[in-house]
Amino acid sequence: QEWPNNGVAASYLASCLTKLGATDDALSALDSASREDQTNSLMATARIAVARERGDDDEVSRLLRLATSSGHPKVELQIELARVLIRQGHRREAIRTVRDCLRESPRVSAAHHVLAVAYALNGDRRRARSEFEIAIRLNPLQAESRVALTKLLIEDKDYAAVLDMPAPSDLVPT
Repeated sequence: QEWPNNGVAASYLASCLTKLGATDDALSALDSASREDQTNSLMATARIAVARERGDDDEVSRLLRLATSSGHPKVELQIELARVLIRQGHRREAIRTVRDCLRESPRVSAAHHVLAVAYALNGDRRRARSEFEIAIRLNPLQAESRVALTKLLIEDKDYAAVLDMPAPSDLVPT
């Protein structure tokens, strides 16, 4: 099989192959790229997608750590790493990872959401509630945080807080 030696082409082909479930071929396409292209962020993202498709959280975690330590765009990768760490049961490490992310980019709703999930799973419901509220303030239309906060409030039997939650339309600036 002849594979492209250009990193952009190899990444695109690998992405298509991964979506078709051909992860071995996707890795072959990625491996064929030139040495210079092996470190670009498209290649890293494609390798992460292959590992994710294979359900290999350990490999996803390894690749994400490598990517975040080598200067690739950090916010999205740190959030993804935190999600993987949570799935693996490494909640404290996930919390540290998201806090690092938020030091650099404090207005990222998805980061606050993931931090809230980690806090909730760690039993810190007060901090989880606070982070869900921040996530909603930053992105009022993010249903995931609204649903999670509502569930948390209902579990805590704080029905008044559920009823006091503003509608998404009340939070969107006009």
